[in-house]
Amino acid sequence: MLQALASDIDHTLFFQERNPQISIQDCQAIQNYQSLGHLFGLCSGRPYQGVVHLSDQIHPDFYIITSGALILDRALHVIYEKFIDYQILHQLFYQYN
Repeated sequence: MLQALASDIDHTLFFQERNPQISIQDCQAIQNYQSLGHLFGLCSGRPYQGVVHLSDQIHPDFYIITSGALILDRALHVIYEKFIDYQILHQLFYQYN
């Protein structure tokens, strides 16, 4: 049975103040999980630029980023994308500025 697991990044999997920033044990566990045929992904409120560099250490099968507004596959192709309409954003900005 195919299973999928998504991990948050900041202070769950990734620690800016540590070296390495993603532990060797976590990298090995992720590789082991994927070797069993399961999918591993990263989930974060961060935008694309804030997560893509992590693929140097681990190789996610998918990314759920920008608080779920963007979902990418392993090759960084868009699976799902949703934006706030510009007029609504503009209205909110001026209403709460």
